[in-house]
Amino acid sequence: MSALGTGQEIMIAPLHRKKEWFCDPMSSELTRRSFMRGLASSMVAPAGAVTGLPVGAYAAAALSLPALVALLTEDAAADAKSIPLRLHNTNTGDKLAIDLFVGSNWNPTGLVQADYMLRDFRQNLVVQNDRRLYAALYVLQRAFVGDGYVKVNSGYRTSATNEMLRRTGVGAARESFHTKARAVDYLIPNPNATLSEIARVAKGFHIGAVALYNNFIHMDTGDPDRSWGMKY
Repeated sequence: MSALGTGQEIMIAPLHRKKEWFCDPMSSELTRRSFMRGLASSMVAPAGAVTGLPVGAYAAAALSLPALVALLTEDAAADAKSIPLRLHNTNTGDKLAIDLFVGSNWNPTGLVQADYMLRDFRQNLVVQNDRRLYAALYVLQRAFVGDGYVKVNSGYRTSATNEMLRRTGVGAARESFHTKARAVDYLIPNPNATLSEIARVAKGFHIGAVALYNNFIHMDTGDPDRSWGMKY
């Protein structure tokens, strides 16, 4: 079978059978370790950076990013092997703990499961999403919510779904990155961190644009200089 590109459509199979139609993941040299180390180019570790991953009283620490810096260490990277990406699709109620990585490499089965969680549930359609979104959500989860769930309210959208949302006044962009499988709208519940603070950390990943709304954050892998939504 030929390799699947980002946004290529695949008809849904039951979750436990997904690996049967999974092909090679989209071409990319990005691994968990290279992504985490890449963050170091835009982050400065504060004095006495922690080696653990705090999940409480994180608001003040978020901007100095001690938890993310800790993720760059070999010890934390080894520990991360047993920590799944936990996604909660708020539209379907699905919750899934996903083993996103095998060592320093992507887990093909985990990527399929993540794609399923970001499916267009209205059209019952799964596509392969830009894996950088999953890497970013994984880092944000570990930094802000620990063993909690990242709440996803919008992932991939077919053109039909996007046009329906536009007609109903939801505000979907005509050329939305959601239709290209390169965007996710999410919420990370943390009473000690504001959405603005989480958005600023996400923006620091430099993988694309980040927009803040009243009750969720949009993140995509398009031009990072694009700006809209609330100020953060």
